[in-house]
Amino acid sequence: MEKVKEDFYDDEGILNYYRSFNKEILLETFKKQFEDAKKIKAKYLVFHVSHVRPKDIFTCNFDYTSIEVLDETLKIVNEVFKGDGPLLLFENLPWPGLTLKDYELTKYFFERVKYEKKGFLLDLSHIICTEKNIKSFKEADRYILNKIKELKELNKFIYGVHINGIEFKNYFERDFSNEIKEWSSEDRNGKFKIEWEHMKNLDPHKIYRGNLKSLLNELPNLKYINLELNFQSLDYLEEVVREQLNYIK
Repeated sequence: MEKVKEDFYDDEGILNYYRSFNKEILLETFKKQFEDAKKIKAKYLVFHVSHVRPKDIFTCNFDYTSIEVLDETLKIVNEVFKGDGPLLLFENLPWPGLTLKDYELTKYFFERVKYEKKGFLLDLSHIICTEKNIKSFKEADRYILNKIKELKELNKFIYGVHINGIEFKNYFERDFSNEIKEWSSEDRNGKFKIEWEHMKNLDPHKIYRGNLKSLLNELPNLKYINLELNFQSLDYLEEVVREQLNYIK
């Protein structure tokens, strides 16, 4: 609660975001989403296994380790997802939690999820963002292929892929002290704008201009390909989708 108050300032801010001071609200929210997914006969659900506080996206000074995040997520997942329902896919993020970079941690988490219809969703730009030394899509291809192979038997449970790319500008090597100073002086809305701009620079959802065929061929049970691409208009969206598909065909 102390950390929550630091991020949301006061009781009103907490209630506006969570709707309650009781952490059981999280379980209620996820349970309702699970029931809604079953009602509309969704093919799959996506769950982000991650924890990051707003300031951490600039400093990368995290409060918790990946194993701590995985253990706490298991408590939620095993309480919420019971019985029959859609496929539940766990997506990798670049923060502490499920990054899909560590075979033992990934196996530890996956084996302890009691829900039977489970798998992974591999987000390409998220896994690239965990390695700031990648300078090109050719290097990204090699890095992602290695991570897929290092997952060993677990890669057969990667049922979905989010296709998107980043701009290789060494963005994360910058000094963010000015951004942090400006961020610290703003109210919650002002902070959000700075956070949003930062995330758009870090993970801009550009076209992935690498060898997608070689990546997708390493996923024997792939069911769903989702293009997560930034666009300014519907005409532009049609253009970027067409170009992105050329890298898949």
